[in-house]
Amino acid sequence: MLDRAPPSPKPLPAPGSKCRCQCEVTGFNPCETELRLEKLRRRSTDIDKVQGISVMLRQALENADIRRLSSNTNRVSTHLKTLEQGDQNLCNITLEQDRGAKVKEQAGAGKEHSSPSLSPSPALNHTTTSSRSEETRQTDRQGELSNTVCEDGCSGSLSAVSPPLRRSVFGRSGEGAWFSDPMSQDSPLYVAPLLFGSTLLEFRDMDVLARGEPLSPPHTLPASYSGSGHTVYNSSFYYLKAFTRTLIRYSLVQRCLCAWSELSELPSPSHGHGWRGHNEVTLGADEGGLWVAYPSLLEGELMLRKLDSEELLPRRGEGGEKAAWSTGLGRQRYGLCFLVCGVLYVLERGAESEGVVFHAFDSHTGSHTSPALPFPARPATTLLTQLSYNPRDRLLYGWDDGALLTYSLEFTY
Repeated sequence: MLDRAPPSPKPLPAPGSKCRCQCEVTGFNPCETELRLEKLRRRSTDIDKVQGISVMLRQALENADIRRLSSNTNRVSTHLKTLEQGDQNLCNITLEQDRGAKVKEQAGAGKEHSSPSLSPSPALNHTTTSSRSEETRQTDRQGELSNTVCEDGCSGSLSAVSPPLRRSVFGRSGEGAWFSDPMSQDSPLYVAPLLFGSTLLEFRDMDVLARGEPLSPPHTLPASYSGSGHTVYNSSFYYLKAFTRTLIRYSLVQRCLCAWSELSELPSPSHGHGWRGHNEVTLGADEGGLWVAYPSLLEGELMLRKLDSEELLPRRGEGGEKAAWSTGLGRQRYGLCFLVCGVLYVLERGAESEGVVFHAFDSHTGSHTSPALPFPARPATTLLTQLSYNPRDRLLYGWDDGALLTYSLEFTY
């Protein structure tokens, strides 16, 4: 009996992406490796897509597109509110015009069907229209001045700085700054307790601050600050983003970024930015609004610029030019500075503890003087890192090694 020959295996197909065979003899699938490679290829495509999206997200965050979107959204909201107010005013005026037309129609009808004594008086109509126009002008004027302080008290010149009064002690940091909003009569107190940080503390009043009990939660800023050249004005905290040229406006009510702008004329930030109170940028508010003082890009000369407090853009003069001035001071000379009634007062660099106000620049006339005003020191003064003027109470706020000081100012008229 002849032995039966074993069954011959079916021929193997050539490898490929559509290989689906399986050998009946060995039970081995020669296409398994190819199928695994195909799956890996598909996964690598998905991974590449995810990596591409991750790169786009990272670039968006680095370019601050989200912050720019938030800033522009707030700007659009502000402009829309302005347009709505304008439309409402226009609508009110058109309610008034229709009423006047109806009165005239009634007066004409009265002339035909009644005695002349019933007709309205032209003098009365003229007086009413004039009073309405005056009210409209006053309303518009109040809207223009809604973010400024009245300058009626600016007719005098600074003649003396009184010795400081220690209001409290904030012992957590030797360098810092504290503020009160000049646009609010019952403003809380705000403390930026570090030379570099991203938290702003809020206290209901001085007694609460002395007990070290800030309101909760604290303000978490959208970006860190450095130095002590910040300020609070019109319910917003203004500061320079650490180690950049970016000015930021943070809303203390909405607790979010409201506006930002680039100070392109500022030199490249250095590692010693804001060290020992020598701030690269000093923001301040006086009776006329918001200001910024900074060194120029080329010569390092101290510059002064007036800012729009809503959008942080340069204010324009009557001729349309930017409201910016060069003070004539070199970078090696000036230290802390503060603004009062449009005049920039500067202390000499390195003489903040005790010295004189050696330079004053008047933005109204574009001239500068050397007032040589003695600047008194606190007993056992160590390091003064902040000077900020509050036009509401006409006091200088100072920070001296954790001691919160106020300086009274005297003026001559």
